[in-house]
Amino acid sequence: MSECLADEEYRKSVENGICKINYYSEMVHRVALAVKEKLEKESSNKQLFISDVSIWEKELVEKEIRQRLRVFGSSQKA
Repeated sequence: MSECLADEEYRKSVENGICKINYYSEMVHRVALAVKEKLEKESSNKQLFISDVSIWEKELVEKEIRQRLRVFGSSQKA
């Protein structure tokens, strides 16, 4: 995966008029890494099910989107 932009670079892009940001690829990559990390940590402690991963994925996507909305300046504007 190519390097992603830093938060400040996203902020400057929005300030300079960019109104469409395709963030999906970076988001799913970040979520996949977080799920992998959780699996490595949790798998030795208890039995896991695919539903556990689905719950983690949903929570991680929501967290990532909330963080990005703040960075993009869109939080509390809907």
